[in-house]
Amino acid sequence: SDTGIFTRLIRTATTVNIGDVAGTYKNGYIAINLLGKRYYAHRLAWLYMKGGWPENEIDHINGIRDDNSFFNLREATHTENVRNHAMKKNNTSGYKGVSWSKKEKKWIAVCTVNRKPYYLGSFNTAKRASVAYEAFAKEMYGEFYVKSGQPSHLRQKKVRMCVDVSRDFHTRFRHHALDEKKNVMEL
Repeated sequence: SDTGIFTRLIRTATTVNIGDVAGTYKNGYIAINLLGKRYYAHRLAWLYMKGGWPENEIDHINGIRDDNSFFNLREATHTENVRNHAMKKNNTSGYKGVSWSKKEKKWIAVCTVNRKPYYLGSFNTAKRASVAYEAFAKEMYGEFYVKSGQPSHLRQKKVRMCVDVSRDFHTRFRHHALDEKKNVMEL
């Protein structure tokens, strides 16, 4: 199944029952302990669906960290992965990439691409600065572009269903954990 929700097939503790959803929350992500190590569920979902560990990071397309349905996951470099992050909590303009310049006494737009900030100009309104940021970000970020201020729950509906972790998955997991020990530590 492609839901990304793992359920227990065996009891691993007195408080764990067969059929329970596996994992605990860690920074908004679901983490699952397997064979004495902790793994993020989105990486396990990738392993389960693709048959191998991802070479890079896994991006949640809709921005919902615990939505590990396979259609919501894509492999991404770190740079690509941070492009669709939500607006920072300390943002005062209400627009991504827009801030007030005390020096210029205007709103400025800045977009970072490959760790290089691009100054897009100064504007009389935050809205106009946002238009400049959005146009530039859309062109530069491609499929990883997310419109500024768009809440993650509006990006894509969250789907919830349960899937059993099959014995076949455990066999494949053990195989990959042994063959790609260096990648296991990168979870």
